[in-house]
Amino acid sequence: MTFTIALSEGADGYAGTLDTFVDEARSDTMFGLGLSVLNDTSSVQGGAQIGLVRFAVFAAAGGPVPDSAEITAATLELNVSNTGQRLDIHDALFDWNESTTWSVSGRPMPDTHYASDPVSSIPDGMVGVTAHDVSASATRWQTEPNRGWVFVPSGGNSVIFDSSEGTMPPKLTLTYVD
Repeated sequence: MTFTIALSEGADGYAGTLDTFVDEARSDTMFGLGLSVLNDTSSVQGGAQIGLVRFAVFAAAGGPVPDSAEITAATLELNVSNTGQRLDIHDALFDWNESTTWSVSGRPMPDTHYASDPVSSIPDGMVGVTAHDVSASATRWQTEPNRGWVFVPSGGNSVIFDSSEGTMPPKLTLTYVD
């Protein structure tokens, strides 16, 4: 049987979204409870800001999808409130939580902290709700750990989107067979 479910913090009792950003200039500061996720190569504070987002999907990790399910499609929606240059969405390769700081993670690097090829991108100048096909990520989570995504900015203009504590939290819509 095929099911579709939308995961968004606070919707229908869902409480499995983790998000934050690490900030080079404020390297010991935690941003996991902030209203926004900031992404920039050179912020006004003087350093890079790299966003992180993860959803609890499968039951074993506290999510609503049965562990035996096969995910067939996944779409990530983000409410972008500040436009900037392209923002690439990469599979995360390291363990993190909302308390992770730049001092803990160091500068996120390809093939160490995130997969070198992006699964999707937010194009230059996008504002409002953006939708991204992240099916490749979600199908990998069936056999590999779900560490979420690292958001890698391509330029100095901040791309800011609402966090799970924000007005319009990130939403992950999954279609699966079980």
